[in-house]
Amino acid sequence: MTRRPQCRHCGEPSPCDCRDLPLARQTDPATSHEAAAAIRPQLGALQTRVLALIHAHPDRTATELAGLAFEADPRRVNRRISELLRDGRAEVSGTRPCDVTGRSAQTYRAARPGQQRLF
Repeated sequence: MTRRPQCRHCGEPSPCDCRDLPLARQTDPATSHEAAAAIRPQLGALQTRVLALIHAHPDRTATELAGLAFEADPRRVNRRISELLRDGRAEVSGTRPCDVTGRSAQTYRAARPGQQRLF
């Protein structure tokens, strides 16, 4: 019986949802690697939460979405959006001034059915 290789991050058979992608670069300090290891067990739930927020509030900026989610740090939402973009589950819908910062920012929406990338 042949065993599929396991993901070194989540232990699931590869390819898995996390697709064995590191959350910290090799050149990042040890604290970044510790933070990445701490968030990995929650990653799927956090991504699902952000994707649900994007579904409910399309064409919003990451900072606006963070405010809707009561996140004190918009970077937490922005990082999950980056992962959703990479996985094809969300897409950039445009650019406009952010209602929170006033600066030009990208807006996001959930990927349309049939456009989502498969592994």
